[in-house]
Amino acid sequence: MPIGRRSHTKSRTGCMSCKKRRIKCDEGKPACTQCLQHRIQCDYKNPPVPSTRLPTAHTISAVLSPNGFAAASTPICATGASSSLQPPLQDIDTTDFRLLHNFTTSTYLTLSDQKELRDLWQQQIPDLAFSHTFLLRVIFAISALHLYRKTSDTNYLAYALQKYEEALKSSSLVLTAISPANCHALYACAALGFLFEFGAPSEDQNILYDANGALAPWVIHVRGVRIIMASSWHDLESGVLGPLFGHKFVDQSVDNIEACLGRFAEHIESTEIDTETLSTYLDAVQDLTKWSKMVEAGFFAWMCQTSDDFAALLAEKQPFALVIFGYSCVLLKYGEPRYWIEGRAQRLLREIYGYLQPHLRVWLEWPLAIVG
Repeated sequence: MPIGRRSHTKSRTGCMSCKKRRIKCDEGKPACTQCLQHRIQCDYKNPPVPSTRLPTAHTISAVLSPNGFAAASTPICATGASSSLQPPLQDIDTTDFRLLHNFTTSTYLTLSDQKELRDLWQQQIPDLAFSHTFLLRVIFAISALHLYRKTSDTNYLAYALQKYEEALKSSSLVLTAISPANCHALYACAALGFLFEFGAPSEDQNILYDANGALAPWVIHVRGVRIIMASSWHDLESGVLGPLFGHKFVDQSVDNIEACLGRFAEHIESTEIDTETLSTYLDAVQDLTKWSKMVEAGFFAWMCQTSDDFAALLAEKQPFALVIFGYSCVLLKYGEPRYWIEGRAQRLLREIYGYLQPHLRVWLEWPLAIVG
């Protein structure tokens, strides 16, 4: 017997997106929960008069939770000073100040398990951001997202998405003119962007492909790092971000992945496939084997440096490309930072498994056993 839709009180003041989709709107401001979860524009036809729960660009700090970054109500003037010369703190938008404070006192701890890299995220990168607005905006975004994950306050999520979009727009312009002066900020922005994409909530169970079947934004985002590294590798390695590239290779691949990849490569070679495509697959396997010996950063490095031809095959959901990517999920399981990537390897593998025919699913038995 079919289950009917649950009844609910019809809202006449919900957003236009929820009305169009004929679903209940919780009328959250600046964006409702449904629109936030689907990461779509939330518009109200006749928005009510703003109150302390409905922020504008100039009053957003007054509406966010007191435990997060709501403005204080006490004046900042010193004892005996004229209050007319020292305006109350509530007249100043403290949102970004509080987000930067949260980043340098709390969020930075989630970005690495290594002290040297934590120091880099806490001190040098925020300092670098004062000269590069796009990096500062993505710092605000990841800090707000961190607070949302801790408090479930959707005001933080709305602000995080807003700042992230601003960071993408401003950094895309700078990418057309990469130089020794901006390459460090661009790389740090890309690294935080990757974590933001992975950490942002989504109702969609699939994270490798979007709702239209195209590769998800985070994949394109990581692939774009190749442009920065190709043009500025020496500057990056020898500059302020040098510690990020200090991961060392070990003698053995993680969890015997090298032997498993070798057997799958032999299977690919035994099939009827054109020489160029075969070479693309074998190169991807070889690269994945190489980066499997750098556990903490192996997944990110492989995603950045694998060929455009392989990325094209993955975009087409070619079965062999999917299986190879499935093996990379083992690297993701052991990668850093755990706070932002926890559970993503399992979700990716389940998604890939669903795309494959039964005779190819057997090749994912080993990754599934490792990842869980």
